[in-house]
Amino acid sequence: MNLYFMINPAAKNGRSVSIWKQLQPLLDREGIAYQAYWTTRKGEGKEIARRIGEESVEPTVIAAVGGDGTVHEVVNGAGSFPHVAIGCIPAGTGNDFVRGFRLARTSKQALQRLLSDVRLGRVLSFDLGRFASSAVPDGAFANSVGCGFDAHIARMANRSKWKGRLNRFGLGSFIYVFYRYWLIRKVQWFGTFLIVNLAVSTLLNIFAGSALQMLWNDVWYSIVLSVFFW
Repeated sequence: MNLYFMINPAAKNGRSVSIWKQLQPLLDREGIAYQAYWTTRKGEGKEIARRIGEESVEPTVIAAVGGDGTVHEVVNGAGSFPHVAIGCIPAGTGNDFVRGFRLARTSKQALQRLLSDVRLGRVLSFDLGRFASSAVPDGAFANSVGCGFDAHIARMANRSKWKGRLNRFGLGSFIYVFYRYWLIRKVQWFGTFLIVNLAVSTLLNIFAGSALQMLWNDVWYSIVLSVFFW
């Protein structure tokens, strides 16, 4: 089984580079052959992953070393090739993919699990979702997709200089909480209930794994935390 790593050096404000340097000795000690690619711009991971899928015929694993954006590029580049499996070494800010699928949360644990699966030829199957827009006529997503309000918050958070600053302390995910609350406060007619619902759902998404499951279950959180927010 061929093994490739797609490394995003910009993930988590550059901390992904140090994570990869910690993993390299472990790979060399195991004596497993692999190839590593470093992305230099947005979209390059997708291009490289697609080229790997097109040029390989044997079972292949492409592991994203980065955050959810890196996983997204690998999925969109190689997700349609039946002989390609996609892995993830979490090295990003949110790492929603590994939380959503309950995968290994630390980079070393993820690598050990990945190498074990490569040796055994073990692959888990999951469905991919599809979406289309004016900018992306045929896109794929692994664990979640957002549009409108959700996408606007993600864009503001990713452009914020505070995300990088918070990442230095391992708190980069909280920038999404801030922008959700800040944006809804500007739209007064949403009311306290929705503000608290979204804020609590975001916090639980950071610490538990999925905000979607909370949309119908956080009424009591809204009542209790409305005092805190107002």
